[in-house]
Amino acid sequence: MPIPSALKKLTPVAWLWILFLTGLTLRVAVSVFFGDNRTVYFEHMLIARNLLEGKGYVWDEWGRVALQPSSLIPPLYVYWCWFFQWISSQNFLPMYIAQALIAATGCFPAFRVGRRLFSDQVGLVFAALYAFYPEFVFLHSKAVAESLYVVFILWMIERYLALSDALPGSRDAIRKAVIVGVLSGIAMLVKEAAAIVALSILIALVIHFRRQRSAMRSHILPLIAAAAIVLAPWMIRNFIVQREFVPLRTGYGINFWISNHPGSAGNDRYSDGVGVFSRLPESNPAYWEYINRILPFDEQDRDWVYGAETIRFIRERPGEYLSLCALRLSYWVWFVSNHQLASNPIYRASWILLLLLSLPGAVIAVRQRRMDAVLPLILLGYMLLYIPSLVLPRYRIVTVLLLLLFAAVAIEHWRVFMKTRRANTRGIPA
Repeated sequence: MPIPSALKKLTPVAWLWILFLTGLTLRVAVSVFFGDNRTVYFEHMLIARNLLEGKGYVWDEWGRVALQPSSLIPPLYVYWCWFFQWISSQNFLPMYIAQALIAATGCFPAFRVGRRLFSDQVGLVFAALYAFYPEFVFLHSKAVAESLYVVFILWMIERYLALSDALPGSRDAIRKAVIVGVLSGIAMLVKEAAAIVALSILIALVIHFRRQRSAMRSHILPLIAAAAIVLAPWMIRNFIVQREFVPLRTGYGINFWISNHPGSAGNDRYSDGVGVFSRLPESNPAYWEYINRILPFDEQDRDWVYGAETIRFIRERPGEYLSLCALRLSYWVWFVSNHQLASNPIYRASWILLLLLSLPGAVIAVRQRRMDAVLPLILLGYMLLYIPSLVLPRYRIVTVLLLLLFAAVAIEHWRVFMKTRRANTRGIPA
């Protein structure tokens, strides 16, 4: 279908604002009609409620222990939830609309990432896919940190690409490195897994500037210093509360154990979709009693015990653990079969289509030598983080983000190919 001449005259900036406003409209509509307005459930909301009630930054492991000072969740999204509970109590709609607004702004860094790596056209397609991809349209309508986290990840990647182009040793490079460091620190305080992107950026910078020592002073050290300064107050607070060094959060041990114990289905649910803490007491009461008997009261100590119990499980049942890792790999590349999203036809169809588009797009990016080292490093990093431990659909959201970029490459390559083919057929220049 021919494109109207008025639309052909629109600049990339105009198209970008159209995509932002359209994406925002879709997200607000989802917030109003599909927003999750249940009783407070996610850990962020529960800790935020305790803050609001004057109990402090405390947690009780879903009611299993007395309230105690917690470092389970990085603070920024908790305080985001606290603010909206303060102004609207149990009505989460204002928070979801605010999340919709921030989520929709991701079109802008998405365009800039696509433009820096490929072209304006790829940037616009990437922004459009970000605006309309169903998982992103619905993501912000839950009380989960990923709704804000992906926007920070996009800006981290975009600013890293700008930093990669900066002259080693220059003030411009130092300034850009500080910005990347600040963004990295903030993103990790929203969700700790942003550390994977920050580490990938550091490794990619080392690869880029491995023969230029001045880049260490201008690109890498300022980045690390800026991120450390942003994280320092939270790390100091955690040391005071937990009496040992906790850089970002506790909870790694319990997450590791939840998905790796006798009868596990590889994540936080059993094969029938029932949560571990709901099913384990009745399905294996002796083991449940044993776990509760060995757990100490202190949160960090409990986390170490969960981790040690998981290591014992792996040593005693290495074959079962490898089977669980293989199962989680299937969750990562296909669908989490015991999650309700697995049966959603929109979710399934969009993921399959994304795979079909992104795989050739990645090949095209490699062949064109436009595959920046940071992209495969990020993909590999998230797989190494989650596949051995715990996979939920939202945990692969950054992977989805990068696949959308590769899909944009494939779509734009196909558009140019078809335009050239039509021009050759008609005997006119493309």
